[in-house]
Amino acid sequence: MNVLRLLKWLAGIVMSLVLLALVLLAFIDWNIMRAPISRWVSDSTGRSFAINGDLEVHLGLRPRLVINDLVLGNAAWSDKPNMLEIKQLDFSVNIFRLLTNGLAFSEIALSAPQVNLEVNRDGRPNWVFNDQKANQAIAIPDIDNLIIDQGSATYRDPRSKTELLFELKTRAGDQNNPSPGLEVVGKGRFNGLPITLNAQGGALLSLRSAENPCNQGKRGVG
Repeated sequence: MNVLRLLKWLAGIVMSLVLLALVLLAFIDWNIMRAPISRWVSDSTGRSFAINGDLEVHLGLRPRLVINDLVLGNAAWSDKPNMLEIKQLDFSVNIFRLLTNGLAFSEIALSAPQVNLEVNRDGRPNWVFNDQKANQAIAIPDIDNLIIDQGSATYRDPRSKTELLFELKTRAGDQNNPSPGLEVVGKGRFNGLPITLNAQGGALLSLRSAENPCNQGKRGVG
């Protein structure tokens, strides 16, 4: 057997193993990864974390993950048990940009996300995990398209007598602005005074540009 024929045999074996691995990955029950992922997130944040629904992985040039019923626990000092609950998290990763520029998402879709943000009387926010410093900058990955359906968020700070409730959703585009945008409606008390908020933003990427700033609607104190 000459060298060229040997190389062809080796290439064929490698390709067969790759195809076999892809077939196995296509039919694997990804729910077996829920427990390891939950342990990793819990160890990283110091909070309880659970994926209570199915975990789906769709392989391709832009891998897509669907996580159902995920829950992130709150800080120990809070009277609310969970900081974050999401009915379904559906996102696609841009592999090319991941290898060249860092983490980037082609799309993130959130179904019924509920976020509870709060600061205790000592000034510590609940979005600070483990030994993270309160003023430490957080790197935000690139997101090409963000979709929110039936989202809600609360913010509480007893020091300033602030308690706000927000509803968030992605609005469809129109003739003037075909790109979908974010709509936020809020109410509550800020510095002890009642307040309402109605704001609409452009597409996620355009919000980073001064040429297309967020268009804010009515905001009042009564």
